[in-house]
Amino acid sequence: MVKCRGCGLVYLNPRPAASDIDEAARTGMHKFGDQALNVIGSYSPRKVRLYANRLRELMPDQAQATGPYSWLDIGAGYGEMLSAAQEILPSGSRIAGIEPCEPKVQKAKALGIAVTATPLSKVEGTHTHLSLINVFSHLPDPVEFLRQLAGLLEVGGTLLVVTGNGGDIARDEFPGSLYLPDHLLFAGEANVKTAFERAGFEIIANKAIRILRRWIVHLSLP
Repeated sequence: MVKCRGCGLVYLNPRPAASDIDEAARTGMHKFGDQALNVIGSYSPRKVRLYANRLRELMPDQAQATGPYSWLDIGAGYGEMLSAAQEILPSGSRIAGIEPCEPKVQKAKALGIAVTATPLSKVEGTHTHLSLINVFSHLPDPVEFLRQLAGLLEVGGTLLVVTGNGGDIARDEFPGSLYLPDHLLFAGEANVKTAFERAGFEIIANKAIRILRRWIVHLSLP
């Protein structure tokens, strides 16, 4: 990992080829020299409770709203955010997720959670809510990815983002493992704001959370 002296972004250099990144995202196995990093993991009820509590704090009006809403979680993993959203959104809301990792999709389906392997480019229609939970650090081209999201979000809709602020902290504050090459970059707050603004979003709220130095941004299209 190297750090840009100009903007502070920390990024993997060199990074794997685009085809290798896509294959790793599909299988959950990231090649690192002669080794392979397994990021498949497992479904976490603890995450569901954490996400539900955070959503109640960030969007207290949603639970009482008449709705219904359409919520799409991008990089949904096993569907923990979807399970949390179901707890707070009004009845009749459409809640679904897309996830490139095939083992995670199959497990989510077995749990009865609406996660599919649909590519972002194949998603149809628009949504009142999009969520991007711990995905930003895995994006080869964040601005282009976010521009695609803009086309899926209703005007005035909400995009909820969770990501770390690794670009703002000193090297000795980083965790022992950076999970490379699964993570392609570690952004600071200014990096993330710049990426969203370049993609056409307006930042309407920013909340720092003292959990692994992660912060949450509440965004919407102007």
